[in-house]
Amino acid sequence: MLATSSRRADRRQLEPTALAPRLSRRFVQEVLSRWGCDRPETDVALLTAELVADAMRQGPTSIGLYINSDGDTVRVEVVAGEPGLIADASSESVERHVARRLVESVAEDWGSEADRGRTTTWFSMPVAGVDARVPLERAG
Repeated sequence: MLATSSRRADRRQLEPTALAPRLSRRFVQEVLSRWGCDRPETDVALLTAELVADAMRQGPTSIGLYINSDGDTVRVEVVAGEPGLIADASSESVERHVARRLVESVAEDWGSEADRGRTTTWFSMPVAGVDARVPLERAG
């Protein structure tokens, strides 16, 4: 059955290993490709990998990765157990400073929220070609 709505979502749990940024990038590319995105290797995958790498630098906790689309806008959330980019980048390491600047310059919108010992850092941006005719799949 074909979707009548263009809203879709997917998620993945990542362990904080050296492979996590690469795995997050591949996951986002696969999801965007499955959703009919014209260019699944977009900046969405790059920014996701940067946020996952930042989450790993904060502490050895499992990392939640959530991606959803509502029409031609994609939102990615990276959830980790320690403060992420919520802190002022000027007072942090060079890596955090670069990650924050990259997200600020490429994403349409972004933010970071702390709640109950976990930090969710997210960004959203338009992505061309997400096909509303592609059947929706349940996040798993």
